[in-house]
Amino acid sequence: MLASSRDVYLVIGGSGFLGRHIVDALLARNDAVSVFDIVQRHHDVPFYSGDISEEGQVSDALRKSGATCIIHTASPPHGMDDPALYWKVNVDGTKAVIAAAVATGVSKLVYTSSAGVVFNGESLINVDERLPPPPKAMDAYNESKAKAEEMVLEANGKGGLYTVALRPAGLFGPGDRQLIAGLYEVYQNGQTHYQIGDNTNLFDWTYIENAAYAHLLAADRLRPLSPEEVAELKEQLQYALPYISCTTGARKMPTSECRPLGPYVTPPPNADRFTAHWND
Repeated sequence: MLASSRDVYLVIGGSGFLGRHIVDALLARNDAVSVFDIVQRHHDVPFYSGDISEEGQVSDALRKSGATCIIHTASPPHGMDDPALYWKVNVDGTKAVIAAAVATGVSKLVYTSSAGVVFNGESLINVDERLPPPPKAMDAYNESKAKAEEMVLEANGKGGLYTVALRPAGLFGPGDRQLIAGLYEVYQNGQTHYQIGDNTNLFDWTYIENAAYAHLLAADRLRPLSPEEVAELKEQLQYALPYISCTTGARKMPTSECRPLGPYVTPPPNADRFTAHWND
């Protein structure tokens, strides 16, 4: 049974760009939803105003709303020159949300992280969630988001709370007041004639309604495995394919093509017999 038939949602940051679309998506499928924010934009849902970094205020909203699932999208926008604000909302705020969730018996927390937490200044091609954040974040925004994501994932399975973090990038779509407005300002100022670099940089874009839908999917599937599912998984693992070992003649491949395959290649069972000849 999907969570949509039983969960009650509190969308923290529900008045923001992504938050509003998540609230609309929840309402469209007739879910019970409330909003916790500092500005009210939805007038057809229960609204709780408060400071996200104050655990008591978050707990009060959770109790009054009866929420069983938190979708936490709140964050100052990227590009601000205010590291203290980023830390207060993203780190202290997320810490308060986790504590309030555990204290009030909330079982699910879906956190909106950012693809920027793993950005190291170079194009990232075909990476997945296994890519760790770089030793030093690119800016204060991504540093705070990475720390918040770390706390959310560490909280998974503790105190009856199950958590997940999503990393959307480049949100755009109806209601956007940052990306499109910024591009239009650049056009108005005649700055479109300037190019820095060779114009080969890669960037991910995520349509806002797809990002909202991803949050709902994560919430629906976020639960501990039942004993039946664990037993089924163990049974399936017993039918793993046998190893395949084959020796071929020498082949040359570019290092650039081989390196990405490294994490997915394991030595064959008789690898010791082959490598022994290298030491002769």
